[in-house]
Parts: sequence; C-alpha cells; structure tokens
Amino acid sequence: MLSVALAILPIIIAIAVGYVLKVRGVPAAAWAAAEKSVFYVFLPALMVHHVSVRDVAVAEVLAMLLPICGIIIGLGVIGYWSARWLTRSPPPTAASVHQGSIRLNGVVMIALVPALLGEAVWPYIVVMTSVWPALSNTTSIIVFANAAGLNRSPRKMALAIIKNPVVIAVALGTAFNMAGLGPFIAALGVFKLLGNAALPVGLLAAGAALEFASLRSSGPPTLLATVLKLAAMPALMWVICDALGLSLLITQVMVISSALPCSPSSYVLASQMGGDGRTMASTITLQHVVGMMSVALVAGWMLTL
Repeated sequence: MLSVALAILPIIIAIAVGYVLKVRGVPAAAWAAAEKSVFYVFLPALMVHHVSVRDVAVAEVLAMLLPICGIIIGLGVIGYWSARWLTRSPPPTAASVHQGSIRLNGVVMIALVPALLGEAVWPYIVVMTSVWPALSNTTSIIVFANAAGLNRSPRKMALAIIKNPVVIAVALGTAFNMAGLGPFIAALGVFKLLGNAALPVGLLAAGAALEFASLRSSGPPTLLATVLKLAAMPALMWVICDALGLSLLITQVMVISSALPCSPSSYVLASQMGGDGRTMASTITLQHVVGMMSVALVAGWMLTL
C-alpha cells in the first residue's frame, strides 16, 4: 500500500494546486487554454511517442477491446435506467448519470498506472486512451441527444471520432512504428518533450475544474453515478477480464484505470448537449474526492495478485 500511496500523492497534490490556483484568481480563460493544449497538443504528442517507439502485441490489444466495449455499453445502460427508475430522474439528468458512470480520466490514468506498474504498460495505455474515449464519448453524445430530442447522424458521429486528436495521434504513431521510424522518433525527442507537459498541465486543469460548491446541491443521481463508476465498474471489469483469461498485467491496467473518477471534461459535454450540468459538476467533484481514496484500495488489491 505504501507504493500505491506514494504514486497517488503527487497526483492529489497537483490537482489540489490547480484548484488553489483557480480559487486564488487564475482566470477561467487560462484554464480553458490549458485544457485545449492538453487535448490538442500535449496528450496526442505523448501518444505518438509511445506508439512509435514501443512494440505492440496485436493479439493482446484486440483482447482488450471486448472488456472495454462491454463495460462501457453495459454499465452505461445500467446507469441511465437506474437513474430513471431508482432516482426518478428526468432524461437529461439520467444522461448525465450515464456519462458519469462510464467516462475515463485519461490524464490521471497516464500519471498513475505507469508509476504503479512500470513502463511496460504503455501499449495498453495507448489502447485505453484511444478506444475508451472514442466509444464513451460517442455513446454519451447519443444518450444526451436522445434525452434532449436532438438528432445526430451516424456520419457526424463517425467524423467526430475520426477527428479526435488522440485517435489521429495513435494512427500517426502506428504509421511511424510500422515504417520502422521508432528509433528516429525517439532520437528526435520532440514528441516526448511536448508529451511531458500533458501530465502536469492536465492535472492542474483537472483541479481547476472541481466545484466543491456543487456538492451542496448534489443528490441521489450524483451518488448513483459515483457508486457505479468507483465501485461497480472496477468490480465488473475484474470479473470480465478474469472470465476472458487476460494476462495479469492487462487486468491490472484495466481494473485500476476503470476505478478512477470520470473526466472533468464531462461537464463541458453535458452542458453543450443539454444535459444536467449541476449533476455533472457535483458528480465530477464527488468522484475526485472519493476516488483518490477508493482507487488506492483497488490498486493495492490488484498489486497483491
């Protein structure tokens, strides 16, 4: 547990610093620029570097797709209809619970998982940060659109996925890798240099996105989304990985990653798509408060296997 605590502590401190800086007056425009720089530049650069320079076992990558797809779709359905039936939430609120139950916090994942499991996990992290957001974002958009009575064509959905910077970065890195340019990319160092900024900037921005005042107005939907994301998701992920006979390292990566709180960017999507922004804000904040403790328990358990 000491190794887990030492790995999580810097992440908690960085997120806390981001929140303090926001409270102390760093303008919202600066945090918006920081989030965009991580999404469009730093995180894609990190993906290009690691995909280019590392050997990837295709069979292992393909084996990860079924648990990812199964957990996102299955738990998303449970989240939405549990909110509708158990908490009597209207469709926009249920759609926010759905999103809060399935979104991956990629920045915290790439900060924590290699620190716990070593550099050998990077091929698996690449899969998680490319496939998971593409599928979870798409399903969230569909649910929000249906809840708000909007129409999103399959063509627009496909274009949104293809234009995702991380997806483009993975495709570019794969092309470099297959062309044998990995040593050149490593020697050039520019993608690694830019990628090194993804973690500190992303964690600071995550802290700035927290809204503790929203917790006063939180209710059963927020609690439901938090229980599903922090407890049900890692438990179900472990069951699926164990049933499929996946390797211990892949299982550890997927279970620990699934135990993390949802992405702060979930609030932006909920607001843009007519969801319940108040529930989304309180869900993000509560999951980050509770998640830093619950993920320590999950990670500590996985490291004992």
